[in-house]
Amino acid sequence: MRNKLDLSGTTVDVEITGTDKPVPRIGSIDLHFTMPGRLSDDNRVKLERASEGCPIKHSFHPDILISTTFEYT
Repeated sequence: MRNKLDLSGTTVDVEITGTDKPVPRIGSIDLHFTMPGRLSDDNRVKLERASEGCPIKHSFHPDILISTTFEYT
């Protein structure tokens, strides 16, 4: 919002994998962002860095693996 980027058309596919060791719980979360190809290289870097600093991402237990990928179309 700060940079007033037009992110219309963005989609996110989420895959959650469970584990039963040591107890049943979420084992990993994979996020695949499909982003508009019209975004500049600078804005792409900003968005990808923002995903790494997301406070919600860091609220999960450290044993839960969270991966993010970005595709620009």
